[in-house]
Amino acid sequence: MENVIEFPTKSVRDRASLERAIRDGLNDEGLPPKIIDIVIANMSCFIAALCFDFAFSISTADAASISRQMNEFQSLLDT
Repeated sequence: MENVIEFPTKSVRDRASLERAIRDGLNDEGLPPKIIDIVIANMSCFIAALCFDFAFSISTADAASISRQMNEFQSLLDT
């Protein structure tokens, strides 16, 4: 199977999507392409930090406890 096409990972797609959104926003503000390239280059570390893979799991009991605590916190904010 030599003709296998490899697709970008989710983190690569996420990074490209985020970069495209930033580029579009800067373009909408009228910045020239060269300046946009400079901004993106200077933001590359920040963009990379936003696009990390994050996965974790917690027990059902912990999830219920967190949910109760969040509800209590919300009720305090509502008063």
